[in-house]
Amino acid sequence: MKLSICTICEAATLHDGLLNLLGAGITRVGRTGFPSPLGLQVAAMATVVPADVPQLQSFSLDVTCLLDGESIGNFRLRGEPEPPSDGWDGQTAVMLPLVVPLPFILQRAGSYELKVTFATQTDVAEEDVMVIPLSVVLAPTSAAPASG
Repeated sequence: MKLSICTICEAATLHDGLLNLLGAGITRVGRTGFPSPLGLQVAAMATVVPADVPQLQSFSLDVTCLLDGESIGNFRLRGEPEPPSDGWDGQTAVMLPLVVPLPFILQRAGSYELKVTFATQTDVAEEDVMVIPLSVVLAPTSAAPASG
């Protein structure tokens, strides 16, 4: 089991087992002031190997937002997937598309990290971790037009 795709995006949806992304690959955002909501999502695609599918009891996707190594928040998505029912042959990996909102409030500009942990519970717990860097900058506000 591993995270095959893990990215910050503007928006993501799930439809019929497909992961639809808008504006994926974000690594830098500008804000005109702080505090400011992050207002983005993490989209992930986890691959579960055939041997683990029948006994897969649950999974979780944890997203921790870090600033200078300190956690400023955490969000957890949990689920209990069912084995595929569409003629799955038991020989191919199963892909789990996942979307997690990022309800974090940014307190200041800086170098943030999103630590994404995908964990499964079969007979033993396993986890895969990815870290996504996110640079938050103070964006200039647009100047008012000169009157004259």
